Amino acid sequence: MVKKLIVFLLILITVLLSVYILIRLNIVKIGTADRIIRDEQKSLTEVTYEKLTPKDKIDKQKFGKVYRAAKTLTATIEGGISYLKLQELNQDFLTEISIAEDSVATEKEKEVIELYKTAYSNYSISETVWEAIINYNLDNYGHQYPYKSKLIFEKLKPIIEQFGLVLIPKQTEYDGVMYKLPKSELSKIWVVASEYIDKANGIVMGKTPN
Repeated sequence: MVKKLIVFLLILITVLLSVYILIRLNIVKIGTADRIIRDEQKSLTEVTYEKLTPKDKIDKQKFGKVYRAAKTLTATIEGGISYLKLQELNQDFLTEISIAEDSVATEKEKEVIELYKTAYSNYSISETVWEAIINYNLDNYGHQYPYKSKLIFEKLKPIIEQFGLVLIPKQTEYDGVMYKLPKSELSKIWVVASEYIDKANGIVMGKTPN
């Protein structure tokens, strides 16, 4: 009877030991698997993060107001705009550019800001030309300020040549050569400005490769 009890105990101990060993092996395997999974997840997270935040990534929220200001400006010009309204909307555009510029982080975001700033600069140039047309164009009041008119349009010649504007010289009876610059020529400057806006907006909206 005692021998049978001893044998039973030995068998029980052997079984329990085997179970214990198996459990320990499984724990080790599980631990190793968990570590591998964690390492893979960490690696995947790092890769994903790198993909989500490359140097040319665009944060659309930063440019939302600039985008809308630019669209408002171009749409209003297309529908017909006054000199004062151009000044107002272009100033709004500049304000939003300045605010957005304070938060840019990536190279691509800086590129977008520069595109918007160039567009603003071109619209500002159109303001200068338009002011000259209003005040000194031959068809308006140029004949009242012949020398001033001539001087103004001479100074504007680099801009006129840059944008291919058509400056019409006209021989007057008493004052020599004076100039006429049709208001419609402003559209040539606006087209260039809108091209910069389209490129910037396209990048922001993901319509062009980043």
